[in-house]
Amino acid sequence: MLLSLVNYIGSLMIKSVFSISEQTKNLNHRDLEPYSLPEDKYLNGELSCEFKNEYINNIVYPMPDIAVDHNRITSNTMMNLHRKNPNYDVFNSMMKLKIGNDYFYPDVGCYLEDKESSDYQTLPIVLVEIISDESKEHDLIFKLAAYKTIPSLQEYIILEVDTCCMHVYKKADNWQESRYFLGDTAYIEAIDLNILVEDVYLNVKNKDMLQFSAQNCD
Repeated sequence: MLLSLVNYIGSLMIKSVFSISEQTKNLNHRDLEPYSLPEDKYLNGELSCEFKNEYINNIVYPMPDIAVDHNRITSNTMMNLHRKNPNYDVFNSMMKLKIGNDYFYPDVGCYLEDKESSDYQTLPIVLVEIISDESKEHDLIFKLAAYKTIPSLQEYIILEVDTCCMHVYKKADNWQESRYFLGDTAYIEAIDLNILVEDVYLNVKNKDMLQFSAQNCD
């Protein structure tokens, strides 16, 4: 009787460990549809997973592959943001942003010093998302609404990949949108920085930038 009970408890423990292992393993599969997972298991899984996943309302959202031009815009943006002020950190999408119980991976962010955790940030002053046609609605509507709730955030910037367009939303302007194109200069008030749109799109191979480069080589 005792042996049967021990075997039964052991089988339950094995099933529990297997279930947790399977859930954590899922975090390493980028082609999965969004799925539910407790917050603690998501955070533990993110420490060792190969790919990053955002976590919103207890749902895991695997992040898509990033194209070459996306990476170019990320690098250009970080170089521009780094050059101005030593009083904030600039991180890429390897750094998590925590909003309540949700977790995001902004493409670029300027953050005030945050002592809450070394695994994530909570005090952004500028956030940047780089979007394609596929992610445009998510970043223009859903993430804008989520980011606006962050008390420290002053500006949210969206950079399109397929065209050279910079969308800037400022808290001081009640989050109204301003758009900037090639030849324009955008003033990022939160960090007192002027950015030329063409600097952000340096070496990007979309139609707008190729045409702009050809015109300025004549």
